[in-house]
Amino acid sequence: MAQIRFILGSKTDRPNANVMLAIWHILSIRAHVSIVSCHWHVGDEDLGFEAFVKSIPERLIVFIGGMSLAAPGIIETINKVSGYSDKIVFAVPTDKAARSAIEDLPMGTALLTSGLNTISLKHSLVNSAIAVAKLANLMVPPGERRQVAQFELKEYLSAMKEEKAIVPKVELVDGLIPEK
Repeated sequence: MAQIRFILGSKTDRPNANVMLAIWHILSIRAHVSIVSCHWHVGDEDLGFEAFVKSIPERLIVFIGGMSLAAPGIIETINKVSGYSDKIVFAVPTDKAARSAIEDLPMGTALLTSGLNTISLKHSLVNSAIAVAKLANLMVPPGERRQVAQFELKEYLSAMKEEKAIVPKVELVDGLIPEK
């Protein structure tokens, strides 16, 4: 069974979702992916959003998107009303409106997120993917737990390091930093 249910609000979320999926692949984290709109007019009584959420067997549900702003809160509300206290919802906002919707959820809506880096969405996606991988590891029974591919994670983070020289003192030329 997959460790994560990864829900996209629409196909337009695919490029952002793939950033996270690539990291999970490196870290051997399995995810089932669904593309599901949470709009009230989508689906019918038996196949609508609520029925879909209730049918999710995974205990860690990750929602990514910008347009379906209320989806993470709706997912958590459905879980709460259905008595699924063992499911965790992790929201990955991809724009300021989604972040605002997540921040403004009513009290009692247990939802996790690593936030939105407003300078670089990729930073948010990478940080979220790593946080979700660690959560997925914690949700595995201790006897079966694997240290979130500790070696793979260390290698991944090591590859992200930028080689930049440390220049302790820069000699200015005519009061400016020279090009070389």
